[in-house]
Amino acid sequence: MGNVSRRRRYGEGNPREDLVVDARRPERDPARRQGDRHLPQNVFIVRDGTIYTPDLSASILPGITRDTIIQIAQDLGYTVVEKQLIRTDLYLADEVFMTGTAAEVTPLREVDDQPIGPPGPVTLAIQKAYLDTVRGLSERWSHWLEYASTEPARAQA
Repeated sequence: MGNVSRRRRYGEGNPREDLVVDARRPERDPARRQGDRHLPQNVFIVRDGTIYTPDLSASILPGITRDTIIQIAQDLGYTVVEKQLIRTDLYLADEVFMTGTAAEVTPLREVDDQPIGPPGPVTLAIQKAYLDTVRGLSERWSHWLEYASTEPARAQA
């Protein structure tokens, strides 16, 4: 199981995300055939309190948000296992969420029309910690933040 791919709309106000099962096989995914090296978001599943996410061999995006979520989860006391995931792992998960720069931490309520349920406690704890951090509301990971200057830039002559 690779990353989350692209957004599609099914009817009014019903956004859907495509999950790419094997991003290493571009014939399975038109977005990959167009030359994308990595997909823009990562998927995490929770099963019996342990968090699983694809390892780097799954052609995932090895980005800052993914690393941040893994560190936050571990700091909150959760075990994070990086391993190959298959579609069945999603079906059997207690919780599923995706991450990315734009997605931040987004819970999934269903996979392939199979309900997962509302966001669970692990997803909600990680989502809150992440959002509090990026909004500057948490001291715990404040050393990750760099604040932009509020002074206007001076024109150069």
